[in-house]
Amino acid sequence: MVNGTITTKSDTKITYGDVITFDGIEIDVLESVHVILYKPAGYISSDEDENKYLSYRHLLQDCPYVNMLHVAGRLDHDTE
Repeated sequence: MVNGTITTKSDTKITYGDVITFDGIEIDVLESVHVILYKPAGYISSDEDENKYLSYRHLLQDCPYVNMLHVAGRLDHDTE
């Protein structure tokens, strides 16, 4: 349900402040979150790496949205 109305359309617009419920459980709608981060050398700006370098996510461990972030741009392990 969106704001108390049952909807079956996949293109229903949802905005911050709307009340979304599913099976009686209220789902949070988050505002957009933008994080600007200085990535020091020794970390990668990718979510995962086959060489097991530390990811930027290690720098943001206290950020409640860390698992929802996506990188815009990429820097290698040895660049800042």
